[in-house]
Amino acid sequence: NWSIKAKRRKTTGTGRMRHLKIVRRKF
Repeated sequence: NWSIKAKRRKTTGTGRMRHLKIVRRKF
């Protein structure tokens, strides 16, 4: 569940949307 930790750490306004896009591409 590394995605959850990374999401919490990299969740900052627009950063969250950007991270979600990357996660969607990977998975």
